[in-house]
Amino acid sequence: MARKNSLSGDVTRIWPCPFEKLGFNIQWDGSTRTIQAEKQGVKITLQVDKPNATLNGEPNTLSVAPRNIEGNVFVPIRFVGEASKYVVTWENSSKTIYLQSARSVITPDKKLKVTLGGNWL
Repeated sequence: MARKNSLSGDVTRIWPCPFEKLGFNIQWDGSTRTIQAEKQGVKITLQVDKPNATLNGEPNTLSVAPRNIEGNVFVPIRFVGEASKYVVTWENSSKTIYLQSARSVITPDKKLKVTLGGNWL
């Protein structure tokens, strides 16, 4: 699913993130304004208005902090997408972000490797 937003035309910026569509279970702590998103092999912690995040326990500095806009939390979509092993692409003409998964197929003799894309979100 392509997501559009008028806040910015750059995928390093904040966007409403469909965590559930990316397979995450999410928890929100309103007292600390913290999101914890987790799925097999990936755990992300983000805090509203803080440019710091953790990915699998490792600290990361974000290019822009998550924000709460009218009760909706917007997050840096490139960080979340790439942490989820998606290729994140920005199409400027339509102001559209694409998250695309990539899968590699390797022959048993390991002489051929093909990387396939698909599953647009």
